[in-house]
Amino acid sequence: MNSNLKIGELAQLMNVSIYQIRYFEEKGIFSPAYIDANGYHMYGLDEIYQLSNILLFRNLGISVPEIKALMEKYTPSESEQLLQTALSRLENKIIQLESVKKQVETVLTNATSASPNTSQIKHYPKRYFQQIKYDEQTGNVDLHHLKETMRDSDIHVFNSDIFYTTINNATQAFIESPLSDDLVLQSGDYLVQSVLISSEAELEQAISLFEKEPVFELCPPTLILCQEKSYSSIFHSDYVVFDIQAKMEWKGGEDIASKSDYLA
Repeated sequence: MNSNLKIGELAQLMNVSIYQIRYFEEKGIFSPAYIDANGYHMYGLDEIYQLSNILLFRNLGISVPEIKALMEKYTPSESEQLLQTALSRLENKIIQLESVKKQVETVLTNATSASPNTSQIKHYPKRYFQQIKYDEQTGNVDLHHLKETMRDSDIHVFNSDIFYTTINNATQAFIESPLSDDLVLQSGDYLVQSVLISSEAELEQAISLFEKEPVFELCPPTLILCQEKSYSSIFHSDYVVFDIQAKMEWKGGEDIASKSDYLA
């Protein structure tokens, strides 16, 4: 009984397509043990090992021409270096994928953490913010300044939300940055309300309603911060989600702070 495998059997064993094996053969990096009288390509254990190596190289992102050169002329040290380089690329890719995974988890958590127009208490650590230019007349952030700020701070726009607050009767815009103390918010419990907003007027109205929350009779807010959720358009094409935040300052309690504690 012939113990060698036909191409379909080899493909099934290695969990690849027949076309991929034929492609490797056409490119000269893989060949059968022999071709039988019926024209079938037959493969033995040596070919299984050889194909395993090729698939490993491809999974590491090594191109077919590189694999061919590797098999034909590379010294052991050159082969090792090629694999080390490929491994380094793979590790960087894993880091990128972990970052994307964390990003998606954050978006999903934010999307399901609160229903619009409902309030809840959240605890935030001490937060540091860097100011970005904001034009009150147009209601727009200066995108060129935002680009320069993120470049200098090594912050990525797709990981950052924009925060707005009113200081000295003027609206100011910020991004979170551990390297800046333009605005510093102390750690503590914050009353947070998520709202769906389609215009600046709606946001102003939402803030006015938020300021009338009954709980503020016991703990008046010293600063109200609006966080524009950068990925909210994924779930609401016609709206942007804002989190309106105010630190809980219980009257007579131990967690009382003056406004100067928040502003650097």
